[in-house]
Amino acid sequence: MASEEFQLRPGDSIELKLKLDNSSRYVAVLAAYRNVSETRWRQVIQIFPNQQNSAVFVLGDSGLQLADRPTRTGKLL
Repeated sequence: MASEEFQLRPGDSIELKLKLDNSSRYVAVLAAYRNVSETRWRQVIQIFPNQQNSAVFVLGDSGLQLADRPTRTGKLL
């Protein structure tokens, strides 16, 4: 299992291209929020081997969301 850590500020965005092991099946994204009990602070996506996988995550006031496309209302991962 591998991990990377980034700090983002309001308005920041980052694009990651990950090299995954062929045995990888899931990628998890975690975000730190002050009010953990009322926000969605984690998302997990399934990875399909031998395919190009992509996802856009938005960090907003209500937590971490998986988006269909980039938005201007939050930070992109």
